[in-house]
Amino acid sequence: MPRNGASRPSSSQAMLPSSADVKKDMRMKFVDEGGVAKVQEGNNGSFMDSSLSWKDIPWFKSITNMTIVLKGVATPQDALMAYDHGLVGIVLSNHGGRQLNTARSGLENLINIVEALEMCEPWPNPQFAVFVDGGVRRASDILKAIAS
Repeated sequence: MPRNGASRPSSSQAMLPSSADVKKDMRMKFVDEGGVAKVQEGNNGSFMDSSLSWKDIPWFKSITNMTIVLKGVATPQDALMAYDHGLVGIVLSNHGGRQLNTARSGLENLINIVEALEMCEPWPNPQFAVFVDGGVRRASDILKAIAS
């Protein structure tokens, strides 16, 4: 089941008010043994469907006239699948970068993904957009992305 990964607590999360009843919250399962809130974990299962696959794309396209852009693409293979399924674009993202801190950023994946898409016919395709979500730290990163 998809879940949010562990992230370092911010300083505001680390301090509990003096009136906090951590033992009671543990009994009610609002926090774990370390006193960390479990609200996000419990809510994720209610709106994330781990059974989604490429087979669902035609269904999504059949129920809407909106354009569909796929977010979370991190490999050339997924970019090619999105293109082959007739989506209008992709967002390169490591979407779990906070949870998987060794995952490559969208910007780091850009060159390999664009090289794979260049094999598609027709390419460049004005009907297919590639967006980058993450990895941009300096102005030179923007120039590198444009040059790709």
